[in-house]
Amino acid sequence: ISTLCASDPTLESNGWKFVKQTDGVNVYTKEATNSPFLIIRGETTVTASVEDILNFLNDRGNLRACDPMMMELKEIEAVGDGHHIVYSQIKTPWPVANRDFVMESCSRIVDGVGFSVGFSVDHKSAPQVKGFVRGHIHASGYMCRPNNENKDLTDLVFIAQVDPKGMLPAWFVNCAAAGQATNVARIRDLFLMQKHIVSAAAHTDSSEPVQAQP
Repeated sequence: ISTLCASDPTLESNGWKFVKQTDGVNVYTKEATNSPFLIIRGETTVTASVEDILNFLNDRGNLRACDPMMMELKEIEAVGDGHHIVYSQIKTPWPVANRDFVMESCSRIVDGVGFSVGFSVDHKSAPQVKGFVRGHIHASGYMCRPNNENKDLTDLVFIAQVDPKGMLPAWFVNCAAAGQATNVARIRDLFLMQKHIVSAAAHTDSSEPVQAQP
């Protein structure tokens, strides 16, 4: 997964196909050798450090805020520091049945580059749930690395290859998959909103009149 994140999508030899740019996000797809479902990739820049972004991604409350389709996200086992088994439920448009996933995830900073990656696993504490189709995540994750041109920015890359299982044909899933790449835009916008709130609060504090001492 980390290799997929780090590969240069502009090089034809790496197999990435540029799809579009939307809302400041470059979207790519790549054919997989292990599945008919495409690998999707989204890239943008975030006004935050690698450490701040990785801390953000490790907070499950933040991840729920970034994905309007997510109904539930919870930890079912803490394997180690930055290493967890998590369960999620995803709401899908009618008449498609809702999906759920069990994923092993791991977060690390290696040589200044942050990774938060995961893949599907089976777990005794997450049996099948009535009303949900258990999907399979071949690969999913984020990479954040310092921007080469601006020290205040971090490049954020999102990778995902998901088999939703059930009766959905691969061509239908692939047509909709590119939309998942815009998750990075929601993360970027949440950091921008936080920065504006802090800036506005600082401006308000600095503009308060100083009380004269008796």
